[in-house]
Amino acid sequence: GQKAAPEELEPYAMRACLDQLDDVLDRAGLKAAWAVGYSMGARTALQWAVHRPRRVQGLILESGTAGIESDRERINRQVLDDALAGRIRRGGVKAFVEEWLEKPLFAGLKNLPQAEREANLGRRLLNRTTGLVNSLRGMGAGSMDPVWKDLPKLTVPTLLLAGKKDSDYVKLAARLKG
Repeated sequence: GQKAAPEELEPYAMRACLDQLDDVLDRAGLKAAWAVGYSMGARTALQWAVHRPRRVQGLILESGTAGIESDRERINRQVLDDALAGRIRRGGVKAFVEEWLEKPLFAGLKNLPQAEREANLGRRLLNRTTGLVNSLRGMGAGSMDPVWKDLPKLTVPTLLLAGKKDSDYVKLAARLKG
């Protein structure tokens, strides 16, 4: 998160991200590691386990999915992600973060102590417009290939998490569990 946000889309593609994860392990002298991720991170961790099974010792996935199976639904999601990317490009990070935090899913954040809310907001505002835009376009749910059919091949220990008020991800976690 501290690196520059390149303008070109290629570094944000899933394949490039998996290569970067492999590079992190290689530089640390590790053959494999546990992959822990939330949302996009959970999707990425699952893709890593499916496509690079020797690199992943186990998974902890929060609010993740194995992808959008329907071509039509995946294209519709790409359209939505592209529209959001355009709004971010036009309005900037602050406007996006304010819009994002108004989603019902994040209503509980308003109950945090003020200092914690401000710290949380500050971390979110560190994002770069180009990084957010390209992340949506390169790694958004609509741009990722589904891996549902590959799940039976996974043999690593896996913990699936979803908030009880996030019914869509509760259902997805149940389906991932199989």
